[in-house]
Amino acid sequence: NPQIGNTLLEMVLSDTAASQTKSSLEDEDDDEATKATSSSVQPTPVANEAAVLALLDNPRVKYDEDHALILMQMHGLKQGKRYLYQKLHMYHMLLQHHMEEGDDQAVLDQVKQHGESNSNLWLLALKYFSDKKDDPSYTSLQTLLGWMDGLPNLQIPPLQVVSILSQARDLPLSVVRQYVINQLKQ
Repeated sequence: NPQIGNTLLEMVLSDTAASQTKSSLEDEDDDEATKATSSSVQPTPVANEAAVLALLDNPRVKYDEDHALILMQMHGLKQGKRYLYQKLHMYHMLLQHHMEEGDDQAVLDQVKQHGESNSNLWLLALKYFSDKKDDPSYTSLQTLLGWMDGLPNLQIPPLQVVSILSQARDLPLSVVRQYVINQLKQ
């Protein structure tokens, strides 16, 4: 019954929230004896997050995935969100999550893994990397453009790629030059 799994998940998450609140209160408390006593009784937030992931991954526990995803978002459990995005095939949300975290390698990995079935992932990543200001050499963008250039069955018109890249005012032409040349040769 999914309601039982939902309730169990909510209970584990409420334990996680309670232990996080308790640990933040303990950080403000200067009494070392109180810290030692209460930390031995309360499980750590990391252990609770591991318990949540174990619960989500358990095939015997039935739960409503959408409800679980809302709970993960409410409690800010990033690993739980990533797991459910992957399980629910919400690759655009997973990509957005990696972008918010600033994990460029994970963005590239997701696009490479799921981009053939969903061309919008390429466009999201293209926009993300063209707008990044902390990569002056644009290596991730050049990697992405190289992959796009190497996929003959990619359903994204080159004009759309150039249009997205043209919105980045600081992007030097040298970054997109090879892509444009290769597209003109085809």
